Amino acid sequence: MKGRDTRTGREAMGRIRAATATILLAVTAAAGFAPAPAAAETNPWLTPPDQFINLAHQGGELEAPGNTMYAFKRAMREAGADGIEMDAYVSADGELVVLHDRTLNGTTNSQQPGAPAPFGPGSSDEIWDYTVAELKKLDAAYWFAPGTGQYDHGRPAGDYVLRGVADGAKPPPAGYAASDFRIPTFEEVLAEFPDTRIDIEIKHQAGHDAEGAAAARELAAILAAQPGGDDENVLVSSFGQGELEAFHEALPEHDSLSASLDATSGYALDGEEIDPPAQALQPPDVYDLGGTLIDAPAFLKAIAEQRGDSYALHVWGSDAEPEGPNLYQHMLDVGVQGFFAQKPELLSQFLCERAVPRPDGSSHCAPNPAMPGIRPILEGADPEPGRVEVRAGRRVVVEVGVANAGNLDMHGTLACATATGGAARWVKPGRCGKRGRVVPGEPEVARIPIRAKRRAAGRYEVTVELTSDDGGSVERSLTVRVQGKRKHR
Repeated sequence: MKGRDTRTGREAMGRIRAATATILLAVTAAAGFAPAPAAAETNPWLTPPDQFINLAHQGGELEAPGNTMYAFKRAMREAGADGIEMDAYVSADGELVVLHDRTLNGTTNSQQPGAPAPFGPGSSDEIWDYTVAELKKLDAAYWFAPGTGQYDHGRPAGDYVLRGVADGAKPPPAGYAASDFRIPTFEEVLAEFPDTRIDIEIKHQAGHDAEGAAAARELAAILAAQPGGDDENVLVSSFGQGELEAFHEALPEHDSLSASLDATSGYALDGEEIDPPAQALQPPDVYDLGGTLIDAPAFLKAIAEQRGDSYALHVWGSDAEPEGPNLYQHMLDVGVQGFFAQKPELLSQFLCERAVPRPDGSSHCAPNPAMPGIRPILEGADPEPGRVEVRAGRRVVVEVGVANAGNLDMHGTLACATATGGAARWVKPGRCGKRGRVVPGEPEVARIPIRAKRRAAGRYEVTVELTSDDGGSVERSLTVRVQGKRKHR
């Protein structure tokens, strides 16, 4: 997250106020700048002046629970985003996990009575004190309320509409799984979005330099392991200079970096070269200096143009002005490359109405061409969705509706059922249902046989998973209700 949350922008402004005062001094001295080296010779984050990148901030934290797979998937499948932004820390077992706050209570149920062990009232609230397996027990949508985000904990319980999806107490929205509402790892995000523009911020926490450096090194290792040895679709950012230096030392060939706060200040004031070399500057829409609002994007853009530098400008909202059409229009007028949107669906609608294309030149009015999607609808003999009935010793065929929500064909589409735990003893799913190619707008049906054993009786949970060769998967839970065999006199 670029220094803001839905509580207020003041906290973020406090962190950068000292740097702001320094930057402002450069306004009167801009004419005296000597040329300084720009970013990499070829900057993939620069877009033509008539195109714009809609980067879903935390996946769009006012439209979905921030930094969850649900938010990221929704942003790309449904909200029209061109890329996703997220925040990262290192877990106790050394994995890179995605969450905005280093403390867990702000967005999860970690401190609630009844929270899964080892969590609960009085437990440590620091993210790096827990393993990934432990963090996966938490409900990352616990405090989300549409339109307000996750930091208003005083609302009626009914306002938290996705609370309980993560632990199965409530069914997920169609096309999503319970796991989409838990804390993800960055490797899970990359696996789901291998070709998507991603901005990942290594969170800088004062007094925790070791944790920041560890996160930077783990991120470098993950990117180095990608096919081809790197992934320039991933723009690495941090407020902290030390985090970016640690990352660059571990993976110097990775060019897609954003400048730290200190590096941006030095660039604006003294004409210093940004080191490590960066391809983007990421200011807020305004700097608030003692009540005086400074147009930061216009200011930095003027400096870069005067020096002949080619940095992409990606702007985050400081909350000084509510996110909406007026702010979006100002970003277009200034000529920045993109905006980190808390409301990516709203920004996509705005860009559609203004006929502003995506970074690839396609229309923001059309579905994202990079995201063919899967929308499952489970259908069975029982009229209640997600349930089927079968007699012991007999077989039922489950029909799985498969619809393509994107605008590219899906290939190699499969629907497979799995019974685990106690259910595996009594119900046996058959071979996967194959649909192969699924064309947008032409739903298909895949059929999966499920047999109940002769002595089975009761309700059993089966997981149905839809996959395609184009990437991604969707899980749904299916209840198989088995009627015991009738006894004859």
